[in-house]
Amino acid sequence: MDMRRKLCFTLLVLSVLVLSASLALANTLELDKDPELKSCRRQCKEEFKDRQKKLCLQKCEDDYRQKRREKQNRECQAKCGEMYDEGGQQWHVCRITCQNNYMNEINEPGSDQGQEWEGGQEEEEEEEDENPYVFESHHFLSKVKTEHGRILSIPKFDRRSKLLRGLRRYRVAILQVNPETVFTPTHLDATSVFFVSSGQGTINVIHEDRRDSFKLEKGVLLRLRAGTTFSIVNHRQRDKLNIIQLLRPVNNAGLFEPFFLAAGSNPESFFTTFSSEILEAAFKTSKGDLQRLFSRREQGQGVFVKASKEQIRALSDSEKIGGIWPFGSQSRGTYRFFKRPPTKCNNFGQLYEADRNVYPPLEDDDLSISYANISQDAMMGPYYNAEATKIAVVTDGDGYFEMACPHVSKSSDDEQQQQEGRSGVTYHKIRSAIKTGSVFIVPAGHPVVTVASNRGNLEIVCFEVNAKHNVRYMLAGKKNVVTKMEREEKELTFDAKREEVDRVLGKQDEELFFQGPKWSQQPGQGRAYE
Repeated sequence: MDMRRKLCFTLLVLSVLVLSASLALANTLELDKDPELKSCRRQCKEEFKDRQKKLCLQKCEDDYRQKRREKQNRECQAKCGEMYDEGGQQWHVCRITCQNNYMNEINEPGSDQGQEWEGGQEEEEEEEDENPYVFESHHFLSKVKTEHGRILSIPKFDRRSKLLRGLRRYRVAILQVNPETVFTPTHLDATSVFFVSSGQGTINVIHEDRRDSFKLEKGVLLRLRAGTTFSIVNHRQRDKLNIIQLLRPVNNAGLFEPFFLAAGSNPESFFTTFSSEILEAAFKTSKGDLQRLFSRREQGQGVFVKASKEQIRALSDSEKIGGIWPFGSQSRGTYRFFKRPPTKCNNFGQLYEADRNVYPPLEDDDLSISYANISQDAMMGPYYNAEATKIAVVTDGDGYFEMACPHVSKSSDDEQQQQEGRSGVTYHKIRSAIKTGSVFIVPAGHPVVTVASNRGNLEIVCFEVNAKHNVRYMLAGKKNVVTKMEREEKELTFDAKREEVDRVLGKQDEELFFQGPKWSQQPGQGRAYE
């Protein structure tokens, strides 16, 4: 009898392995036929050159392979339900075998999964050859992507470069909701700070003891605690709703996941992972009713759902909308940047800022948020932050930034010279073109200048980490550090008479925002750093 059981068990496992192999072969044959993969490859070839194109193409294939693995696992699990009675031993063994095959494929050498596509040490070393302080579109990871919306995130900061280890607790994500679409109820295992960069809509938030709704429009800021369930409605007919999120995961530093309440087959609802007897007991509902409810969405639109005008209107009912900071509750309101005057303003730009003093929810995260609108052909800086590291996201326009950095080497020759006894600090110029969607990092203490192009204004939202005791020190214009020096300090520092120092460095009478350099005299993008 024991021999018969072992034989049956062996045959069962073999049948599941054959099933998994056949599904894998079928999905592999679809590789070159997948329209989304073809579109991704085509976009890479059109937008990038050389190494960036190679990285982009690799990301397309990595994303496709992971989706293929997930699809294969779902199909394998579904076959188990067709072949065996749900809840029985054979059914459990079948599902476990499917899951083990899925995990083995993920963890096998050469697999991209678990490394967030940019890979392990080898890829990290390759990234160091680029500008480590800038993230472009080909660096973004796709959490969810459907025809009605998407969730993107940049890789872990410390995976990109060891120079960014101070930001390892944080992630940046982009949530994009298409017109007349609802992002269905979801929670995150991360504290989240939302900033609306464009569009209009409503966010519905479910707390332990209440439900709040808030209007969303450009410049609205909202902080949600980890685990808070929320949904978002884009009630516009043509405009997409774009939200930038700064996340601080609570489980694993730099690793976060969304938990979807009722999604489709991709992504799945977290409820579908529970066994039917658990769900029957939890909801006091029959297995058949539960299966009918969840199966309706399996072939549906996923977490982004196109809604009717009546549904949009009901979910965006202005009578339900909550207060706006500082007029609403101190613990649950939103903050609108453009309802207050800018903290800095002249003909060359405006700066809007929010810190814990005007929006207390930011205190728990030690954050401040700013929004800079740099006029066409103008520039912001030079300046530096004493303690805060700035995570900047370009929301509109294009231009470039330059930063003084002592941490990167222009070439291996520099390192060799240092090893041979060369002393002193060498600063290198970090320079990069930036455009809508670019993310760049400015560490504390690093002097920086951001320049808008001659094609229009450059708009940037900045998340400043470690902001509680931060001071912004100006290096040009009114109130710059040189103007505050004593006569002797100026003469000793520059080896020149004070009058000459004041004449050369004291002409600028603007503050923070200045007329920029002439673009016709600017060199091309060139090297990432010098």
